Formats: sequence, C-alpha cells, structure tokens
Amino acid sequence: MREIHSNGVQLTWSKWRLALLVLPLLAACSGAPGEESVSAEELALGSCQGPSCDNVLPSKSQCKLDMQDTGVGVPLLDGQGRTIGGLALFRSASCQTVWAASAFYVANGPKNFKICTVRRRATENDPSCFDYAGSFGNDAPMKFVPAGKSAFGKITVDGITTRTPDFTAY
Repeated sequence: MREIHSNGVQLTWSKWRLALLVLPLLAACSGAPGEESVSAEELALGSCQGPSCDNVLPSKSQCKLDMQDTGVGVPLLDGQGRTIGGLALFRSASCQTVWAASAFYVANGPKNFKICTVRRRATENDPSCFDYAGSFGNDAPMKFVPAGKSAFGKITVDGITTRTPDFTAY
C-alpha cells in the first residue's frame, strides 16, 4: 500500500506501522529539557518479566515499549466471509512475552469480543483472555513464552472464533 500526500511524502505500510509505534512514545516526551516527563504511574509500569507477566495487559507494563511484530496474523471474517479486521501476535524480548492484538475496520462499527493469548503446553493449552465491549480492537493479556516454546492468538467475535498460526519464541 503506497499513498502520496500533498507534501510529496510517500507513505508505505511499514512507515505507518512505525508511526503507530512511535507516536505514543513521543507524546509522553512533552516536557521541557531537564523536566521530568515520566509520571510515577509510568515508572511503576514494567515491573514484570517472564512468568510474572502472565495475565498482565501490555498497556499496563513497559513490555509494550519494545514490542515487535512476530509476522503471525490472520484476517477476521464475518459470517458472510467478509474481512472485518485482523488479529496479530506481538512479542517483547525484554519481558519474554507474547500477546494477541486485534483491530476492526471502522465501517463495521465497534465490536464486543473475547481475545486470548494462548501458551502451548504438552498436556493442556494455557490461555489468558480479556472481554471487551464496544471496541475497535485491543490487546489480550500477555503470556510468558520462553525461547523454543510456542503460543497463538485467539478471538471470538459475533460468535465466530478465529486463531492465528503458532509462533515459536526465539
């Protein structure tokens, strides 16, 4: 997807993705030089790593600050097979976590849904889920996924359950 704006700047999907990741960080840096711009609440974020991150929303931790797209994702389809959004997996190397994230097209309106990050286990899978009402998309709670282990994302919206392929942590 390429888009040319009136100022001649060419935007690609990778540039949009970078903007979506960086803009919230820049907004937090609005103080004068030498002025403290991080709140005590923000400093308290990120107190998890590894197993202590299980069931924590990424937005409640500093894990989201080094989030990386795993490249694992799927489109979300309605009952008629139309694409209404997407589901993707993200990871934090510093926290050793993985989480699912969803987004819905505005034209389809906000949705009520249950989104999960599921850690694969030999005997029984281990999900962390969260229910959202009236949302255009959001994150599932994180799961600790050490190197060599795998996880997947799962969402149920309008009675249809969709899951991503497995992602193996490295």
